[in-house]
Amino acid sequence: MRNMLKCLYSRIPQKIKNSISHSAMLFVFCTLITIIAFQPMARMAYARDSRPETSGGSLIDIIVMLISELSVEFSEPQSQPQFVFPPNFQYNSEEKTFRIPKSNGFTMDLSGAVHMDLYHQRQYTITLPMNDPWHLGYGEFAVIDDYFQTVYISPNIADGSVSLTFRLQQLKLFDLSEDEGYYIIRAIYPRERYQFIVVIDPGHGGNQPGAIHGGIRESDLNLAVTRQLLALIEQNEHMRAYTTRNSDASVDLWARPRLGNEVGDIFISIHHNANTNRNVYGTESFYFLYIPDDDYDYNGYADYYGHNDINHGTVDDIADNAYALSSRGLAEIMQRQLINRIGFRDRGIHNRRFVVLRYSQIPATLVELGFMSNQQELDIMRTEAFQRQAAQAIYNGLLEVFAHYPPPR
Repeated sequence: MRNMLKCLYSRIPQKIKNSISHSAMLFVFCTLITIIAFQPMARMAYARDSRPETSGGSLIDIIVMLISELSVEFSEPQSQPQFVFPPNFQYNSEEKTFRIPKSNGFTMDLSGAVHMDLYHQRQYTITLPMNDPWHLGYGEFAVIDDYFQTVYISPNIADGSVSLTFRLQQLKLFDLSEDEGYYIIRAIYPRERYQFIVVIDPGHGGNQPGAIHGGIRESDLNLAVTRQLLALIEQNEHMRAYTTRNSDASVDLWARPRLGNEVGDIFISIHHNANTNRNVYGTESFYFLYIPDDDYDYNGYADYYGHNDINHGTVDDIADNAYALSSRGLAEIMQRQLINRIGFRDRGIHNRRFVVLRYSQIPATLVELGFMSNQQELDIMRTEAFQRQAAQAIYNGLLEVFAHYPPPR
């Protein structure tokens, strides 16, 4: 058997060996050698080291050919994308649609499509069951417009499907449909599908853990509350949440409001507070509002995003904009809901120049749930029960915002 493996491996071209991972090669060998073990004729052909008198060649030759065919599925994307799309995968740059012709008996099951939105990596993958996985071709193809960079077509031989991975310039979702002659894949804005979109920012992360007390990191608590909140939002078919991070990852401070401005209706940054005075306790929320008579130089803010019509105004004269909700109004709603639910001391709402607030072009608030430096509050906030309650309070705030201030569509 060892000699048979060596013989088989030596017959595989080097370029195929390079394109298949070791685990994939081992899987193929184990499967095919099991077949060989139960084929006496194959062992006889190997012992004679000659081709049987058939047009197909020896079983080892057939196995090598099969590995050559399978290598496509395990190989990495091509280093350079192609610029000419295959004939059965057509892109319309004006409509932002991909069309797959119904030709030569080709069929595809749109109802069985599996969507994977990897928006943190700006990728979106659709896996489509079809009767011919090679119908669309194979490889990475350049699009390069304001929606897309490339699309990677990957046939999955094992289950007869094709995975389409879109590398995005802008975050998008996809609608699938068909007419008499084509299957159609259309890129859409998230706001076209959802009535209300919230961007949740679990503060800190990675090499910026925030406050640390008793070995507990603020970044972990922020993420724990965010995950509880996501579980609630996912049950609401009209609402969609995006997060600035979904793991203990470092995120650029300015990228956080940028995500909110791109896809969100409102922006909520979740934090836990700390103070050198361990007796300080309570919940507070923040917003940013431009005040003309403030002696601080706000001009630099406009250089980054332009003037924020939602947050730039006076306390008594909320900006005139299509969305009636202001950042101050959002902070008031979230603060009230948090106090009612978690019962900590109400420290009120405050105007602050935090980056995630002042660079937001949508209503934005930063909530400080409690003080990690206060041992009594820390013992409560570290529990899953508190995290569920805090998430429920924020979710209730979202429902209130949605009911009284429906975003323009």
